[in-house]
Amino acid sequence: MGKIYFFTVAFNAEKTLKRCVESVLNQTEYGDRIEYWFCDNGSTDRTRDMIDEYAKKDPRIRVFYNEKNMEWNEQSSVFWDLPELLEEDDYFCVLDSDDFYDTDFLAKTIPFIQENKLDIALVGSVFFDENTGYILGKRQMEETMIVDTPEKFEEYFSHYHKFTRTTWGKVFPGRVANHMVTSGHPDETSKSLLYGIDTYSVFSVLEYCNRIGILSGTLHKYQISKKSASYQWMTGRFESDQILNETAEDFLKKFGPISRHNREFLDAVFANALSDSVNVLFNAHGITNEEKLKELRKAVDYRVTSDMTATADTAVLNARQDIFNAALEFGKDLKEENDDLKAALKLISPKCAPYISVDDIGLYARDDALKNALYNDNMPELVEQLLRLISKNSYSKQFDLRKIVNKFSQGRGLAAEITDPKFLKKHGDIFLLIWKNEYARALDKMTDIVLNDKSLNEAFYQVYLSLAAILECVDEFLIGKIKLAVYYCRHDQTEECRAVLSELEEMGVQDNDDILEIKAKLNAN
Repeated sequence: MGKIYFFTVAFNAEKTLKRCVESVLNQTEYGDRIEYWFCDNGSTDRTRDMIDEYAKKDPRIRVFYNEKNMEWNEQSSVFWDLPELLEEDDYFCVLDSDDFYDTDFLAKTIPFIQENKLDIALVGSVFFDENTGYILGKRQMEETMIVDTPEKFEEYFSHYHKFTRTTWGKVFPGRVANHMVTSGHPDETSKSLLYGIDTYSVFSVLEYCNRIGILSGTLHKYQISKKSASYQWMTGRFESDQILNETAEDFLKKFGPISRHNREFLDAVFANALSDSVNVLFNAHGITNEEKLKELRKAVDYRVTSDMTATADTAVLNARQDIFNAALEFGKDLKEENDDLKAALKLISPKCAPYISVDDIGLYARDDALKNALYNDNMPELVEQLLRLISKNSYSKQFDLRKIVNKFSQGRGLAAEITDPKFLKKHGDIFLLIWKNEYARALDKMTDIVLNDKSLNEAFYQVYLSLAAILECVDEFLIGKIKLAVYYCRHDQTEECRAVLSELEEMGVQDNDDILEIKAKLNAN
């Protein structure tokens, strides 16, 4: 057995450094075989002084320095050579400077590797809040698992995958650590990664593994910090999510066609990553909404994002909701039409999106009922909610709701011809029936109103006549004509009234009380 190397990069870690370093130095077993490579990545706090003090007291620590964060020099770049320098019987472990291992980490993992001839040992983690110390969750196996055949690598992928997302919480024998791709020694693909290099690094090692093992329980503690790179926006993040998804796909293809179960699992993993990235973009500062929409478009156009529309998986639904909410937020103050916004809305609401203009986005962002209808791509519900707002005179100063309804009525027969704002405001229920092509029901409701309401306007009668004509309902048509003549008479529209009476006469309609009353009034004038 060779050495056991630990590997930590630290930037401004003075608050957590003691806990991190001592968790390595105080391992209960194999302490004499530990060599700890530690790089101060240009810290501006006491990190450098603290690790220097540890190095003076403990020869197992080898320190590297960057003068500026992420600007590698000749001396510090050697730090990244460590995986390539390992002997076959060495071991390699990664630890973030704000995390720590249990003191029996090596006592449990090294024998586990040796007894089972493993290429990697993976352990569970406890996640705790940096401010409160409260445990937020655990990633662990209830029972120890050995994956040692192609069939198991394929079948148990969804079980062990969550342990492969990070370089920490693992022990790599030297023979496989030699193949690790790191940010200090990238390959062509990883050069494009601005996020998720840990996951890519582990998969670069998995390519050379035939036996992996996951210990039950937890041996690693992970501090969740809102200051970490996971919560910082970087252009290229969506592309990184896509690279990581394709890396996992390529790994699985080694064991045959990707099964439906694994396909759905990968979609869920990608959806979770997508949600995280969208939410980081949502809260990003120093970037305009137009620029945010361009970034969002990269996620929208990705093949996996487009293919996820048919599933009811919770993670996928959450990702769709996050994309939708972000699109509305980024688009609500735009002054010009935006193709990136349209693409995002079309992904979520393919039926409704063509009728949405940039002038309307603010309305959908403000009204929850409208927003839900649009998200669910439910055009009838959306029109009904618009009519509800019109009836209450809501948002009338900010948005032309009638015009918006008219957009959704394009190509919908008689509904497209109804533009009278009073009709939409007072008789939205009837308009909705007409919009749904439920003409017979609409005519029945209108007939009741025509026979009992004398306060109707010309637009109402014209709609009624159009309905009766379309349905070839002669009695209703005649009733509508007579009531229209009465309306013209009452409003002193003499010429229009005489024209309607002439039509009725040509149709052979006999005079009734209404017609006689109209004629008497006309003759009196």
